[in-house]
Amino acid sequence: SNTAAFTAYAKNAFNDDEQIRLAQFCEHIHARQAKFILSNSDPKNTAENDNFFDELYRDYKLLRINASRTISASAKGRAKVSEILVVGD
Repeated sequence: SNTAAFTAYAKNAFNDDEQIRLAQFCEHIHARQAKFILSNSDPKNTAENDNFFDELYRDYKLLRINASRTISASAKGRAKVSEILVVGD
């Protein structure tokens, strides 16, 4: 089927440059007293020394939580993985 090999939500990749733009937007709204919460897949799931988000959001509360993945072609893919939550309050 067309969805059996699903790997992305959008045609264009949401790469590091896009992540930086998102962080700049969060800084912009936080400077105007807005609160936000952002979630993302934790790159440490696949690269233990990847500190990209830790550095990008160092001025905010960054939490790691376990999230269940229930959609996968194989049962092994339906495991708990780490996600990050960035809180600007």
